[in-house]
Amino acid sequence: MNYYKGLAVFIDILGTKNKNFDKLYQISKYFHSKIKKIKTSRILSLFTEKYVSSFSDCAYIIYKFKYDISDPKDFQHIVEYCLNDLSQTLTTFTKNGFLFRGGVVYGDVYFDKRYNLLFGSAINEAFLLEREAIMPRIIFSKTIEQNILENMNIEYKDIKQGDNYKLWNSVICLDLYDYRLFFNYLIRNVNNCNNDAFIKIMHKKNIKEKCYNLKNIYEYLDAAESFSMDVIDNCIDNNVIAKHIWQINYLKNMKSYYTDRRNYCVIE
Repeated sequence: MNYYKGLAVFIDILGTKNKNFDKLYQISKYFHSKIKKIKTSRILSLFTEKYVSSFSDCAYIIYKFKYDISDPKDFQHIVEYCLNDLSQTLTTFTKNGFLFRGGVVYGDVYFDKRYNLLFGSAINEAFLLEREAIMPRIIFSKTIEQNILENMNIEYKDIKQGDNYKLWNSVICLDLYDYRLFFNYLIRNVNNCNNDAFIKIMHKKNIKEKCYNLKNIYEYLDAAESFSMDVIDNCIDNNVIAKHIWQINYLKNMKSYYTDRRNYCVIE
């Protein structure tokens, strides 16, 4: 018995502090039911074991690596599969008007599903990293950031205002607000659903509700933007307003991405 190596993801739903009991109950019930129902892909299951622990308006999602991953490229691919899995959860929350932030850390983790036991240095770091995110985004530990930059041959000193980089096929974004890399969770599912081969498969299986066209994507982004606009119009807390302004900017950037089909995503 010992620690495992893996990814620890900590997520916190924002904006729940001043909610009454009924509203908090609805949010918690929805959050916990959805986060535990996300199905892991067959490919990801070959390399990782997933464990989810949720409480209050927070959750840990742990991806235990089944094998020793020494090659940086292999590590990169597995992390990308984990992020793809995570995007299913996050896009559902955004669609229903939730803002969230969190951290992704690679390191020592241990869990025991029998006793809902969870601990390790990566668990602690992911919790602390969530506060560093400040805005409604999922950021990465320095170890993961460095792996991304090294494999893409990018250095922070080379990144300037206006530069555009293709980072992991746009799964990773650079935020020029503070030069942190964050998870572009909206990109993956939509990229899949806009893929011609994917659409043919879904139609063949008669799963039409999962085949999103560009109009559906715009409606999704417009609904999320409208929610944030309503909050801004009825809020006097500058910290809350700043978070929703960031969210609106992110959503608008994503709409531009889908319109232009560019191979980068830089939040300005």
